[in-house]
Amino acid sequence: MELYYYLSIALCGIVLWLKFLLRRRVLFFTPLVMLVAAWMLNAVMMFYVMDHPETKNCRVFIDFAGFGKVLFYFILAGVCGCIFASVLTGFQPFRAPDDTRTDDFVKILTKFVKQFRFILNLNAIFGVCRFFIVFSYMNFDSFGDYRRFAALDLGKVMPMWQALIYRISNHLYVLAGFYIVLYGAYYFFQKKSNWKTFFWNFCLFSIPLMATGGRLWILNFTAYFFSGVLFMYSLFVHTGTANKVLLKLVWLLAGMAFAICMIGQLRSQSAEYDPNQSGTASLWGKMAYVTDGNVMLSNYIDLGLGGITDWGESTFGNAQTLAMIRDYEMTSFAGYVEGTHSHLYFDFGIPGMFIVWFLICAVMEFAALRMIPRMTVFSFLTGAVLIKMMQESIIFNCIRASYPYFEWILLLVFFSKFFQKAPIGKEAMASELPEYGQYRKHK
Repeated sequence: MELYYYLSIALCGIVLWLKFLLRRRVLFFTPLVMLVAAWMLNAVMMFYVMDHPETKNCRVFIDFAGFGKVLFYFILAGVCGCIFASVLTGFQPFRAPDDTRTDDFVKILTKFVKQFRFILNLNAIFGVCRFFIVFSYMNFDSFGDYRRFAALDLGKVMPMWQALIYRISNHLYVLAGFYIVLYGAYYFFQKKSNWKTFFWNFCLFSIPLMATGGRLWILNFTAYFFSGVLFMYSLFVHTGTANKVLLKLVWLLAGMAFAICMIGQLRSQSAEYDPNQSGTASLWGKMAYVTDGNVMLSNYIDLGLGGITDWGESTFGNAQTLAMIRDYEMTSFAGYVEGTHSHLYFDFGIPGMFIVWFLICAVMEFAALRMIPRMTVFSFLTGAVLIKMMQESIIFNCIRASYPYFEWILLLVFFSKFFQKAPIGKEAMASELPEYGQYRKHK
């Protein structure tokens, strides 16, 4: 029963290790790295669910053995898709940016971080408004009951002004995410870490999603910030600065993981929806929510729901298409994450979901390999969205959830004068650039 889970973990670990070993020859941080990291965590946590099935509050049978095979082939299809994209690019080693391009990009990052911080402030203000709206529907004492809140379809009962606040807040959250990406790239070039600024940026960015009672705000900040830093690390891996920054990221990642577990533990202790199970999971077990999509998909496979939609309606459509999903969301699975694989299964069945996932991963990896080395604002934002999609593939339908991000990138490119002039290396004048010579000292 556990063989395919071990194979999944081994496959992800080998790919991740090989990527790290070849980081000086090929671009390191691409969607492939996030793919294997996220799904390796998913496979590891399945062992916890097998030993503690009560933590999932499952009222239906879970075929762990059968799903392990599906999970392994799904991960294998994604890895093969990314490798195929690397073949298409010819496995060409990237070139480290020259001094002029580096100085110009640092200048742009400095300008952006200082002049566009108001985006985070607006994001926080509308996030506070969302808190007040949430409290108007739920008492503070029941805020830990996030599954009941997830089952509320507030959009149908909200007054127009409240719905407008939510819409504006959602768009500001997208722009705030873009800010964090470039702030992460800017962070890479700092001699000393300004932890006060880091903490405030984290808080200002996270407030809107805190109002949902979930923990996604930690994951989103981690994905955006780490994308910006690791893009720079991949491009400047030959420098002495890269290794120091990487060590800081390891500690930050450990802190973020601990925060996710701790918040889940504290929240479950205040939950009222199931007092018999509240707080029963260990601190480590609070990471098991990443397997919710596996639990749901296992039951959907048992019910034979694969391939019942047309033309990728569930994966690429604008709305949830299956009443079955809504039924689960409104009952025992309220607040559960779904995962991209469940939507692919609905649309294409078992054979087709692997093929489509192969193609999706190939496109994402190819786009990242082509765009990130250009080191422009547009390429970094696009690359960060692709990384975020891979991270969210274990908990969301990453395709449909990313539409607003790509729409905003297109709007910024076509209608913003600043972003149109952001590509670097065209009109750089060394006499006007600050000195960043310490980043040119290679090992």
